[in-house]
Amino acid sequence: MLIKKVSWHGFRTVFVILIVFALYVLSVNAVFYTPYTIGAMALSRSMISGSPYIEPWICLSGRWADVVYANGRCVFAGPLGLGIVLAIPMKLADVFNAKDLIVAGFTMAFLGSLSVYISAKLYETIFGDCRRAIVVAIVNGLAGPLYIYSTHVFPQAPLTLFYTLYTLSLVKLCNGGEKLWAALAGFSASMSIVLDPSTSIPIFFTSATVLAKMIRDYLKDHKSIWRILTHVLIYIISASPITAMQLIYNAYTTGDMFTFPEQIYLKRIGVEGFDLANIPYGLFILFIDPRKSLLVLYPLYILAVIYMPKALKRLGLYEKIVYVASIAIPILVYSSWYDVDGGLCYGPRFLTTITPLLIAPLALGLENKAVLIVLAILGLYSYAENLVVVISTPYPSAIEYLKPFEIQLITSINSFVEGTRSAYIYTVISEFFKEPVVTAISLAALNILAGAVTALAIHKAKQC
Repeated sequence: MLIKKVSWHGFRTVFVILIVFALYVLSVNAVFYTPYTIGAMALSRSMISGSPYIEPWICLSGRWADVVYANGRCVFAGPLGLGIVLAIPMKLADVFNAKDLIVAGFTMAFLGSLSVYISAKLYETIFGDCRRAIVVAIVNGLAGPLYIYSTHVFPQAPLTLFYTLYTLSLVKLCNGGEKLWAALAGFSASMSIVLDPSTSIPIFFTSATVLAKMIRDYLKDHKSIWRILTHVLIYIISASPITAMQLIYNAYTTGDMFTFPEQIYLKRIGVEGFDLANIPYGLFILFIDPRKSLLVLYPLYILAVIYMPKALKRLGLYEKIVYVASIAIPILVYSSWYDVDGGLCYGPRFLTTITPLLIAPLALGLENKAVLIVLAILGLYSYAENLVVVISTPYPSAIEYLKPFEIQLITSINSFVEGTRSAYIYTVISEFFKEPVVTAISLAALNILAGAVTALAIHKAKQC
């Protein structure tokens, strides 16, 4: 009976995530290429053929940013991790003559939906309540920036997956987790770093924190020293292949194992990657700026912060350190970047990675009817804007083209009204119908899927 109950519980969770995946797939950008997209897909194809360099014409054309000449060869100035993630999908796209942009988008959709699943597991581990876990995970997946970044090529969807998995693994290890969690921690740490090298800072700090916890437990309870050594060894072994790949890639492309291609690119355009003096301005852009900040576009995360102190009380000392550091350090690092706004993208792109962690405390407010009403209003607002963005274009006006108090959402609405469309579902239906029927059917299909996910999540929550 217990086995049946567990199996049915797991099946329902998987079914909910499959619907999220379907929603993301139908929302995938099937029209617009960007310099970043071109470079990332070119790197993935080169990796399949055993080369770290991309086609020379991409650099020679003079049309593309995010590429640079290094050691006389054309190099993608974005993260190696994106090339790793897209390598096999791009090979399949070439073999089956499929449109590479759509295949890459489907890959992001798959990884984004996995992020929703892993975040639910994280919440369940922290709060011990599967009801709250699945609801909050779905809210983040539908009404957060993860939805948008699971529909087009940027590092945020895979980075969110691996960074959340890494955090879950550390929480498990803080509570006596076995070797599997050490392996997952090492692998997800290395994948996070190759997708965004700046995550090495919080990862180093939080890994050291968990190691300190294990040593403390050994000194206190005289547990076997071999447990610590085997966990550390498994962590290192699991992280080594991807880490070695990054170091070799750096050596080939820049001549130095510890110099990334993006560093060369930044120097060529006359900027530095980090500037501590930029942190106050960066915090303003990320959280308060009326154009594209978290407060303006995704206010439900601000609501979640209210419950942060209550959530921290549920965690042990070392878990608190891991959780807070996993949020605070990336925020400070991203705030110090020269392009804190994220470039040509919607909303505070860099914060997408930590949104599963930011929204977690909201689970403690779900028993309050007033909070549920506010959450419903804010969630519907953010979901509606996500819908407008994925239907029209995930690349609205960059912040430098927005007026001081012009909300980026307005530019997306203008694009929608003007007839700009990029969602995969729209391109499929447009083969059979014309406007305004195509848009109406596309919006209806996406809303039906979103409604089904929400209804199933609520029903599942009641059954937990």
